[in-house]
Amino acid sequence: MADPVGALSDWIARNAPIMVGLGIGTAAKYGLTLSEGRKLNVRSLVADMLLLGMLGLLAVTIADWCNLTGNARVLVGALSAVSSDRLVRLARDRFMKKVESDLGATIKTAPSIAARVPAGIGEPDSVAIMPGAADSKTARTGAALREAYRTSISRRPPADQIDALRDLDDPDT
Repeated sequence: MADPVGALSDWIARNAPIMVGLGIGTAAKYGLTLSEGRKLNVRSLVADMLLLGMLGLLAVTIADWCNLTGNARVLVGALSAVSSDRLVRLARDRFMKKVESDLGATIKTAPSIAARVPAGIGEPDSVAIMPGAADSKTARTGAALREAYRTSISRRPPADQIDALRDLDDPDT
């Protein structure tokens, strides 16, 4: 049977430096904020606390990938916390690009989003409607839907026109 105390001590030895680094980096981030003359508010404190879990996962992954030990793991944790906003955005953007490229490679024709996204909701500029079909009727309809989403509510076409665009976008007809 595995030794649970030994496993716990190994986990602590591996992850405690990163946790210490996250604490140091978060304090440094707040110090930078104060030195720039900005005030700390509860919203930014809560947001940073909510990011710490993701930052810890990223820091552990980076440290393990580079085979770092000891103080180097503390440094990775601290740098992760100091640059938390940019690091999480970078990880999210790279992840989404990878997912999009993998889906684009495996799916020749993606289903339309028009039937799934109600009018005025979502971020259609970041969604590719029928990737790879730039000259098709569906791609032109998708562009019309994106344009409808971009306009303000007062200038948006009526719901029946949006429904008509969805009908045009339906590949079954």
